[in-house]
Amino acid sequence: MGCIAIWSMVLFAALRIHSQAAFWMLAAVIAIVLGGTQAVSRAIMSRMIPEGQSAKYFGFFHLSGKATSFLGPFLFGVIVAVTGSSRLAIFGLLPLFLIGGFLLARVKLEQKH
Repeated sequence: MGCIAIWSMVLFAALRIHSQAAFWMLAAVIAIVLGGTQAVSRAIMSRMIPEGQSAKYFGFFHLSGKATSFLGPFLFGVIVAVTGSSRLAIFGLLPLFLIGGFLLARVKLEQKH
């Protein structure tokens, strides 16, 4: 949930970038959060997989990621086409993060001892 919150803040910050230095600072934050998001998603997935079925579940995990990877760029492109603004388009990705956070909040992980 922390990664999703940071991604949401990145979108708000992207609206206010007007210098090259600010762009590179935001790019550094994105690089850190992107790696963290990927690591956390794999760790959560590994905790949810039944014993001995990791290949099947991780295969589905990767397939679903590839199958839905068009959503962000598609939404971005539609918003640019309608508004003519890439600043508004990047902010338009917020609903994807909110939906992800809503779904993630419903995931219950058992405590392993």
